[in-house]
Amino acid sequence: MLTDTIIKNILAHEVDFQFSKSSGPGGQNVNKRNTKVTLFFAINQSQFLSKAQQERLHKIAGNAVHHDSSLLILSSQEERYQYVNK
Repeated sequence: MLTDTIIKNILAHEVDFQFSKSSGPGGQNVNKRNTKVTLFFAINQSQFLSKAQQERLHKIAGNAVHHDSSLLILSSQEERYQYVNK
């Protein structure tokens, strides 16, 4: 239960999403809709994660974290619908 609350707070207050057009296969959707989703999360600035959790996330995320800014950047464009990629 506590984990669910933490995740909802992080998503609501600390995660930014950016939407853009996907590349690759997908039929007519690919050129008309912003289905690609990119997530941005500043790990070290999180008010909801402990230092130990921040360090663990750095290790797990690997190259997805920009080490200069500790910014986690993830993208998904595999599905045809934005909400599924998100």
